[in-house]
Amino acid sequence: MMDGAVIWRGPSLLTGDPIFVVVTGLGRVTSKNTKTGPMAQVWILREDIPPTEAVNNGGDDAICGDCRHRSGSNIGRSCYVIWWTAPMQVWKTYRQRETTRLPFEQVVGRPFRVSAYGDPAAVPAELWHGLALFAQRWTGYTHQWRTCDQSLRELLMASVDTPEERSEALALGWRTFRVRREHEPLDGDIVCPASEEAGMRTTCAKCRLCQGTSTKAKNIAILPHGQRVKWLRTAP
Repeated sequence: MMDGAVIWRGPSLLTGDPIFVVVTGLGRVTSKNTKTGPMAQVWILREDIPPTEAVNNGGDDAICGDCRHRSGSNIGRSCYVIWWTAPMQVWKTYRQRETTRLPFEQVVGRPFRVSAYGDPAAVPAELWHGLALFAQRWTGYTHQWRTCDQSLRELLMASVDTPEERSEALALGWRTFRVRREHEPLDGDIVCPASEEAGMRTTCAKCRLCQGTSTKAKNIAILPHGQRVKWLRTAP
């Protein structure tokens, strides 16, 4: 059984730099990640330089755009992804692999995490619409909701960091996933049911709330979390 594959490569829609898309964990039935559970992981990476170099020189804008959680260096970065571990390993393993089509039987019904690293808006929307057509279950988020292909509203949540951003995204027709500071009210949002604050009632692999407007549900909020939470709590 194929466990991983390069499924797309080409110029970033954000900057034009060369990037590629990798899916891993197609055969995964268990996971050490108690929040997500066993999901196939999608990675969006610079093809020409490793993640560590891209973060240090600001070249990660090709896959992250203007996300506030990338700082243009490794100092003060509030992104929860530890870029020198899993993204680096995926880059080393798959950079020289041939692009392939995912076998149909390995996609149908399998939950996907779009994406474990990188913003889906860096890639043509057609890839995600095709994946969602067969996958049936996924999670997906973008910080580029103002400027990306607006058809992605059907598949992705608008990642927002303030009540003002939430209101703006809602006005554009998005559902939102908001990182909420402790003093901010839910304001009609519901707490992510896979979060610690909600008692981890389910996992992302089982929950279908973060599938954009294709799921009819309230907007989602979560308190700061992840290994770099101290930076996130102080990010502007």
